[in-house]
Amino acid sequence: MIDQKDQCCVSVWTEGSYCEHQCSRRGVIERDGKRYCKQHDPMRKKAAEDKRKAAWKAASDASQKAYDRRVACEAACEGVATCELVPGLVARLLADKEIRSD
Repeated sequence: MIDQKDQCCVSVWTEGSYCEHQCSRRGVIERDGKRYCKQHDPMRKKAAEDKRKAAWKAASDASQKAYDRRVACEAACEGVATCELVPGLVARLLADKEIRSD
């Protein structure tokens, strides 16, 4: 059994329990005079949170960019009938295809 002074200092809840208890892992990292296991190390937790937030922000920015592009397209086509847009689009696509085939 681990000596209590070498144990991780974080209080945790386990599934099915009604009270918290001290983490049973060995404290291998010392920060501000307190010992932490690798899972509860504050610096490691902050790094993981920063990584998670960066991934969320990248996904959010991509989604916002796609939304802004769709709104701009809808604004550009405002007041123009679909029957007028489609032939122009087909003609542009055909012209683009001819340019690529040359």
